[in-house]
Amino acid sequence: MEILFVNEKFDDVIHSDGGLSEQNRKEIEELLGLGSVEKVKEVNIGPGADLFVILASINAIVNVFLIGDRLVKGIDGWIEIGKKIKSLWKTERLVSVDKDGASLLAIEYLASLENITSLEKVNEQEINIVKLNGLFNDRQPNELISKPHGYFVQSYVVNDEKFYIIGIKSSGEVNLIKCFEYGNPYGLTELKPEK
Repeated sequence: MEILFVNEKFDDVIHSDGGLSEQNRKEIEELLGLGSVEKVKEVNIGPGADLFVILASINAIVNVFLIGDRLVKGIDGWIEIGKKIKSLWKTERLVSVDKDGASLLAIEYLASLENITSLEKVNEQEINIVKLNGLFNDRQPNELISKPHGYFVQSYVVNDEKFYIIGIKSSGEVNLIKCFEYGNPYGLTELKPEK
């Protein structure tokens, strides 16, 4: 998983020629509390004027789960990680999460609506609002630093009862798009889950 964020403590470092050090990586790992941070680096996501942020790659969170994967064990762990990511908005200025971060935020959101005993990601779509790989030579089109501002639409079957369609902004906002009764062969029955 990759995230982009700003922290005042590292402002001078990311705007200097020296860049982030190994000691800074350890401090960021502790600050984020998301597990082992494989690498950190300062990156520019400003399409005109420079906008330097920190890119952190958390190697403990890779491919949260793929489309069609059904979870019945470990759900509480994913919910806790989603809560930690959500809490970063209170302590840091989180700029962007990738699709794995979006999935964790969606799971945390669903857990606020349901007591989850099983969960299956059915579909996901990533909509890139801006693409920066053409403006910068140091990045590939599929990297978060090339597409820092996006919107994710993900659908989940929860407890084999409800079909949720969730929208997640890369900046962390999560919204319910629709919820339907799952498996009704006679048509669409929209549900109104209470938060």
